[in-house]
This record gives sequence, C-alpha cells and structure tokens, in this order.
Amino acid sequence: MAERKVMALQRFMKRIVEREIFKPIVEQAGYDPKRAAVRLNWGIPEKPEVNVADLIKAAEQRLISPEEFRNIARKIGWEIMESYK
Repeated sequence: MAERKVMALQRFMKRIVEREIFKPIVEQAGYDPKRAAVRLNWGIPEKPEVNVADLIKAAEQRLISPEEFRNIARKIGWEIMESYK
C-alpha cells in the first residue's frame, strides 16, 4: 500500500516539475518543449560505461586530476598502487 502512495506522489511531483520547471527552462533556452520532450524519470541512474580513451584524454587535458584518473582506472580494473609518491 505504501508503494502505491509513493508512486502516486512521484507522478504528482513529476507533473509539477515538468510543467513548472522544465517547460519554462526549455522555452527560455529557445526550444519547443513538446519537441524537446524533457521528462523526469524516477529510479536508480545507470552508471555510464567508462571509455579508456576518453579517460586518458580527460587526464591529458587536465579535466580530471592525476589522483582522480588513478581512482577511476582502479575502479575499472587497472592494477594501480594506492599512492605513487
């Protein structure tokens, strides 16, 4: 029963957010809100797939720090020591 109430509240909030927030922002940016079809989706976001080439490029362009690069590389399976100092 609680799940149904949560889902009903989510639908209500979704309608308000899409109508009162998303629509004016999309219009302000100069786009047609109906064609843009911006929607609020509830749920757990999927983790993006890490592309190694993009990761290396981000590090080369200093978009991420060397430590961030090492942490991400470690998470995707590279065997890197904790500290290189």
